Amino acid sequence: MLKKTILSFFILISFGLSAQNQQGTIEMLDALAYQSKLLNLKGTVLDVRSEEEFKSGHIKKAINIDWNSKTFKKQIKDLPRYMPLFIYCGSGFRSADAAKFLVEEGFKTIINLEGGIEAWENKSLPIETSKN
Repeated sequence: MLKKTILSFFILISFGLSAQNQQGTIEMLDALAYQSKLLNLKGTVLDVRSEEEFKSGHIKKAINIDWNSKTFKKQIKDLPRYMPLFIYCGSGFRSADAAKFLVEEGFKTIINLEGGIEAWENKSLPIETSKN
């Protein structure tokens, strides 16, 4: 009886761990650590600010999908879920909310820029601007 109880316990723990491992992760990084990971990992850079904010200055190779857009969920559908997703906004609040949502939608690795593009610019890191 004790052996069955112990075996059942280990089976439950194993299932719990595997389910936990299937859940995505959100990593909060300061601007310099974020930049370092950007340089060393292949992934998608997602700016969740408005189009106007994006045009005023964004991280190189970023794509813009506005978190506050009614079509956000539809627009993220084609993003790769098993590659790192580097996410940021203006100050870190919208991207934190979006990161939680993206994990629920099946994205596995979310890397959020702590302090947003403001923190990035405060470290004099490069930004690009869009015309029109």
